[in-house]
Amino acid sequence: MYESILVAFAAAILLTPFVRMMAAHAGRVAHPRADRWHSKPVALMGGIAIGASVLIGFGLSAFTGRNELAFPRYITGILASATMMFAIGLVDDIKSLKPNTKLILTAAAAAVLVSSGAVYQVVPFTLGNVVFTMFWFIALTNAMNLLDNMDGITAGVAAIVALGFAALFRDTPALAAIPLAVAGACIGFLIFNFSPASIFMGDAGSLFLGATLAGLGATYSSIRPDGGLGSVVLPLLLVMVPIVDTALVMSTRLLARRPVTVGGRDHVTHRLAFIGLKDWQVALAIYGVAAAASILTVNLSEGFSPVTGVTAVLLLLTVVMIARYLAKLPIYPASAPSKVSRISMLVDELLYNLRILDAMVDLVVFAAAYWAAFLLRWGGAPPPAQSKVLMGTLALVAAVRLASFYAVGIYRGVWHQVSVRDVHRLLRAVVIGTLANFVIVALFLHHTEVGAGVFVIDGMVVLLLTFGVRLSYRSLDVMRSRLARPGSPTLIFGVGKGGELTVRELSANREYGLTPVGFLDDDPRKKGKIVFGLPVFGGRDAIASLVRSRNIERVVIGSQSLGSEALHALQDSCDAAGVELLQLRLQLTPVGSNNGNGQRMVAGMKPRGTIIWATTPKEKRDSKIIAAIDP
Repeated sequence: MYESILVAFAAAILLTPFVRMMAAHAGRVAHPRADRWHSKPVALMGGIAIGASVLIGFGLSAFTGRNELAFPRYITGILASATMMFAIGLVDDIKSLKPNTKLILTAAAAAVLVSSGAVYQVVPFTLGNVVFTMFWFIALTNAMNLLDNMDGITAGVAAIVALGFAALFRDTPALAAIPLAVAGACIGFLIFNFSPASIFMGDAGSLFLGATLAGLGATYSSIRPDGGLGSVVLPLLLVMVPIVDTALVMSTRLLARRPVTVGGRDHVTHRLAFIGLKDWQVALAIYGVAAAASILTVNLSEGFSPVTGVTAVLLLLTVVMIARYLAKLPIYPASAPSKVSRISMLVDELLYNLRILDAMVDLVVFAAAYWAAFLLRWGGAPPPAQSKVLMGTLALVAAVRLASFYAVGIYRGVWHQVSVRDVHRLLRAVVIGTLANFVIVALFLHHTEVGAGVFVIDGMVVLLLTFGVRLSYRSLDVMRSRLARPGSPTLIFGVGKGGELTVRELSANREYGLTPVGFLDDDPRKKGKIVFGLPVFGGRDAIASLVRSRNIERVVIGSQSLGSEALHALQDSCDAAGVELLQLRLQLTPVGSNNGNGQRMVAGMKPRGTIIWATTPKEKRDSKIIAAIDP
């Protein structure tokens, strides 16, 4: 069994350079395009090396293995359907197939798999299981194809998922040899495909891998002796990465009124690169999620426990939150197609007006918190009577909490702009929901054996998780700001509300070209403190040394109450150090009749200005240097 991974790995290392040379000689090269990520010509046809390596690795294992070849019809179905998809992908690489033609041929390959007996056991009806398996096969093959959009992503994810399937088939060596061969072939190919890639796998490789993994998932559900929900959920959990990527792409394109079938730079990988990650960092981040899903799947296959359950919920929440954040990034240009369909209008209404996605995330949080409350109250699995109450009231408790959140107005807020008022509103919603659940479950339904402690713990966990979920948006914004291309190192003069405003404005708007690195303040008591994540270096006398040690180029005044004498003293310090001095002011400008300078004014209001880059100390001193913020 284990020799298959080594043989496939060696075959991939030997075959890939040869395939790359032949593809380049034949002119089968992917040239840069506006909707593709690579910036130089790269050889195609890497799928030939992957497919051949998998067949070599598995074939050698099957013929030299000491174990009798078990489940031959399932193995035949997996390999036959995968080979069909390889051929379809190869034709598509050479001569593009129409989407409808490709869909019909993929359905035919799915029928081959189903005819071998590899059918998902989802419902008691054979027809329903067959339909689900066909959908699973078509969806996963196309998802793996869509995932092949950046160097090393599909090969690495397929290797990790295949190792997970090998662990699931550990009791059936003949079946485990297939995913092990896939893992070996992908790892060997990854040596040439990792960023910067010298060869791409093309549709032949991605469709072959997707079909193989789809066949393994259906086979696992078919042969699992106990059946049940695990036979369906575990393969789905293994392929979380391509499923989330496909769902994100389809939903965001739909909301942006863009064709779903037209490619573009809007996948999870591209969005991670958009926030500042390098290509190899994106690949490692995707590998990490795939590995976490595989490890969790293997642990769940060995038996359910409270720890694995909580881990599964936390992983799901993390992936959903990151996907939700990435979906809101401004990927599409403002001139995107604006054709509105009924489906787009419905999705807009559900996701943005009714905030259905936010509510779904919170429902998972409510269910996880209620379950955790029982585990914490009894130090593990609760007694049978309490377990019965838990299962019987879980949906009710989550629904009541959701109703309390809607009633208080939680879903009218914006997650990445959480304020103190939002925290107070969240606290009120948690308290109302906790009291309502206690009254309904303990008093109205007479489940007094649970006790008030469970509901108190439940409320505390709900508050912690829901606040953490909302704070994650702000945290991701901060991470994105730090990963963005740095601007001129800048000091902020003045620790206070004006300084906070300055830091937020400069960090949120990169067009200023300024990156705050620390504060200055003449109050010696503030020196050495950390404010808004930035250190306070001292007063204006520290400017000269900071210019030398931290390459400071500009100082921005954040204080709104700096007197003229202090301003001139600060200007002298900046002039002596050779750095620019700017001031940030927030002012309101009415619309209407103009003053002499072309701006309508209110009595006592100073005119709005823009950043002025003065060139001499006198110009700096005499000019009003203002960075305006639109209210």
